[in-house]
Amino acid sequence: LTVSEAITRAALDRKESRGAQFREDYPDKEERFSKVNTIMSKAADGSMQVRLEPLPEMPDDLKQIIEENR
Repeated sequence: LTVSEAITRAALDRKESRGAQFREDYPDKEERFSKVNTIMSKAADGSMQVRLEPLPEMPDDLKQIIEENR
């Protein structure tokens, strides 16, 4: 149940549709969510906390692989 709660809260916090998460009330992608990871954690009082962390920059060797395979 803990994982289910984390997934549900993260989905509700994301005000957009992306991949398998489609929302009728937010049918479009929002650019700010393409540059962050949604991190869920349980607080000391047991409540679920949501925070957004910037994605780390992709290493140059991976960028090169992607470019070579386009």
